[in-house]
Amino acid sequence: MAYIFNGTSYVCVDDFHQAAKNIIPKAALGYLEAGAEEEITLRDNLNSYNKYLINPRLLVDITSIDTSSYILGHKVSMPISIAPTAMHRLAHDQGEAGTARAAYKAGVAMCLSSYSTVSIEDVAESCHFKGVRFFQLYFNKNREITANLLKRAKANGYLAVALTIDTQVVGIRRADEHNKFSLPPIHELANFKWKPLSEVFHFPFDIQFYYALCEAFFRTKQMKMPRAPT
Repeated sequence: MAYIFNGTSYVCVDDFHQAAKNIIPKAALGYLEAGAEEEITLRDNLNSYNKYLINPRLLVDITSIDTSSYILGHKVSMPISIAPTAMHRLAHDQGEAGTARAAYKAGVAMCLSSYSTVSIEDVAESCHFKGVRFFQLYFNKNREITANLLKRAKANGYLAVALTIDTQVVGIRRADEHNKFSLPPIHELANFKWKPLSEVFHFPFDIQFYYALCEAFFRTKQMKMPRAPT
């Protein structure tokens, strides 16, 4: 079934991607769609996704179809979740609030990025504090920042934390370098209004804290955890 907007039919994800190229400014589009350095991981992700096939069930009653599933014990309309991507206002003025409303309306999960352009509180309010919402977290060297984010996420009904543990350094994003990308002045990293960005982007992250959390997780799963680096 096609989605019709301003007389144009959109029938697949790539249709929306091509339309975005004609609307979103070059620097912002480069940030949203590009990867780091040679983009090997980006290509591998796309290739891996294409390996998943739908296996039809044959000779069964399909008069009533139920695509619902569960994510971390929470029911969703289909086994799909919106990943924690940053700075949605680069693509649309409603930003992450619009994304959250769409996810809630569709009955799917959404994970909010720490680096969102709409605050934790405003995203929750946009869908009346309902829906399956998770929060993506980087652990900062300044634990005050980390604690602030976690407390706010819990207070506003986020159901789980997606902990990013593979960003000890930031890859060189060539598209951003070529386009001289920077966040437009009309936007901001809404979750960090109370801190200067020099403290927010404080790499490397708190690796010892990472290992403490991972160790606790592995212990609950009765699995062995590698020793933390010194």
